[in-house]
Amino acid sequence: MLRVGPVRATGAPSNDPLWYSGVLEDNGNPVDGPRDITIRVWSSATSQATEDLECSTIRANTAIAKGRFRVALDATCRPAVEANPELWAEVVVGQISLGRSKVGASPYAIEAGRASSASGALEARIAGLETLSAFLARTTMAQSIPGQTQPVIIFDAEVFDSRGEYNPATATFAPVRAGLYDIACNIIFGGPGNQNIYFEAGIFVNGARTDVAAGFGDGYVQTFRARSLVPLAPGDAVTCRAYQNSTAAIPLIGPRPGEVVSSFSAVRLSAIR
Repeated sequence: MLRVGPVRATGAPSNDPLWYSGVLEDNGNPVDGPRDITIRVWSSATSQATEDLECSTIRANTAIAKGRFRVALDATCRPAVEANPELWAEVVVGQISLGRSKVGASPYAIEAGRASSASGALEARIAGLETLSAFLARTTMAQSIPGQTQPVIIFDAEVFDSRGEYNPATATFAPVRAGLYDIACNIIFGGPGNQNIYFEAGIFVNGARTDVAAGFGDGYVQTFRARSLVPLAPGDAVTCRAYQNSTAAIPLIGPRPGEVVSSFSAVRLSAIR
């Protein structure tokens, strides 16, 4: 079963083209490799008449990596969407249409519900053009912080990612829209309990430390929370890193029933004016 996971379009407020991007899954597994993707915008829910087709975007061999893709819509889509919010969006993967769904109330918010092909083999969910950009990820794998190093913490369990901007493999958040973001990096150390050690939890943007929470302690179930308001540009790479100055590696607390674990999150608060 092929599925498009949060799909969105960006760029509506400027003269740049609208973009659709999202995550494509096949039976729950991210798709890797090119696929032909077509997006059609109609003024009717059912008509096939040429005059009811507002715009059509055909992108053969659309690059898809770990399910993620991004498609520039045809220039004719912008005036159509701006002029009429009463539109219907149709998504086609290969030669199979996933049906049409009503465009949302906002002219820049296209939302399609679940739609099945005639064979029932395909369905898609399009939650598009949302102004919200937010993600939350947690650690579920064993990790240790070597002494006097500053590694990126891998938050492998993605709780949610509204716009497909977080990569759990690299633990990197890369926004698609400029704005002011609330970034949080929470790290829980797990030992050794018998030394006075200096610890840090740091927010890094493009490899440079932007903010940090730091202090001394024995590290036994000790939490450090870095949180900051950070202006970000599209494509900036945001990571959460840890540091401790002992001579031995110190583990992070792993998941335990009913207990919190280290986490990494971001939410877009506003545009930068």
